[in-house]
Amino acid sequence: MKSALTKALFVVSLTVLCFGESGRLLAQTTGVLREVYTGIGGTTVADLTNDVNFPNNPSAQEVLTDFEAPTDVDNDYGQRLTAYVVPPASGDYLFWIASDDNSALFLSTDDTPAKKQVIASVPGWTFSQEWGKYGEQQSSPISLVGGQRYYIEALMKEGSGGDNLAVRWQLPDATIEEPIPNNRLQVFGLGPPQISQQPASVTVTEGGSATFTVQLVRSTGATYQWLRGAGNIAGAASSSYTLSPVAASDNGAQFRCFISNSQGSTNSNTATLTVQTDTTPPTITSVVNLGDNTLVAILFSEPLEAASATQTSSYSINNGITVTAANFAGDARTVVLRTTAMSAGPTYTLTVNNVRDRASSPNTIATNTQRTFSLNLTAADINYLRPGPETRGPASRTTGWVRKAQANGVFFRPLPGWRARFPFVGEQNTRRTQRQAAHSGHRHQRDHV
Repeated sequence: MKSALTKALFVVSLTVLCFGESGRLLAQTTGVLREVYTGIGGTTVADLTNDVNFPNNPSAQEVLTDFEAPTDVDNDYGQRLTAYVVPPASGDYLFWIASDDNSALFLSTDDTPAKKQVIASVPGWTFSQEWGKYGEQQSSPISLVGGQRYYIEALMKEGSGGDNLAVRWQLPDATIEEPIPNNRLQVFGLGPPQISQQPASVTVTEGGSATFTVQLVRSTGATYQWLRGAGNIAGAASSSYTLSPVAASDNGAQFRCFISNSQGSTNSNTATLTVQTDTTPPTITSVVNLGDNTLVAILFSEPLEAASATQTSSYSINNGITVTAANFAGDARTVVLRTTAMSAGPTYTLTVNNVRDRASSPNTIATNTQRTFSLNLTAADINYLRPGPETRGPASRTTGWVRKAQANGVFFRPLPGWRARFPFVGEQNTRRTQRQAAHSGHRHQRDHV
């Protein structure tokens, strides 16, 4: 093709969910299953079907409301849309497909993919819902039985430029529905959840994090609930669960995941958490000044016990500096000290004692742990400094400093070239003078500082 089209951000939801009357999340059962395969060149359907990832390893998948894919989302990808289509009445039906680039539309004689046949196609490309560009886009009349499910599938391959895919049909009474709406479609291919990767047992040191993960063959429409022992974990409703920080009392805890969709449910294997005792004392990772000569930030190797970490007596600085406050900043690894004023230039030595970590048997930092630091203050570039706006009134052309100098008999003369450096001053005064002249009927001559 084609015209250059701006692509939308290509974000595909892995699950589509709706709320039941009780508020519980339920898997969507109506619509079209969309599977996307990225990173494939070419524009023909064969480029998609010959790719190593087709059909069992899609890059992403979602459930669409009706038989139309998102428009103008990516380049070099293919997609497969599958569903059960349920005719509302018995009779002859016509189908159309529109796409950019090539596409093929399949319909089975029943609800099994094994009996599918090509009924329409796009040999080139069309605009979105452009149904009459090629004769191949329309099927022959097809006799269907009302209320019976039929497997339907659309394949599309996109090269570059615009992209779209949609399917419509005509009912026996000549009504055209474009695209085929949600109430005629049922999601195909979900089946009960199948686990492809079970959660593994984890060994961590207390204070660390433990993550358990389960993966499904197909995650579309799945809901998750992690359990610790026999009880549900509040808020643990995704494919992964992380416990942090891990305590020594968590040793031996068991975790599993209950997974369900509209077709059934299953439980994962149980994973066991092993917690090792923390015997490593905390250390100092870095010490920096925060640009204020009364603030010092200390980053430790691990989270600290609040009582000892925020005690000012745990810290001392040489050269007569007094620590007046110690507080956590953002997390339990970072402590910010408030001090008396420090000077730029000298090297300061920070000494830390009695700070402990959060282990069940706390470990204390090594006695007289020290780090050095200094204040590196950089003068501001005068090019970035500019006086504040003038106030209105007769004296607005002189600042308080200038008026005070003039009162003492000191007068200022503009330096050569000042207008080139400060054109806005001249423009401002010129506009003011012009307004005054227009008001009084004559031009006033003034010297401006």
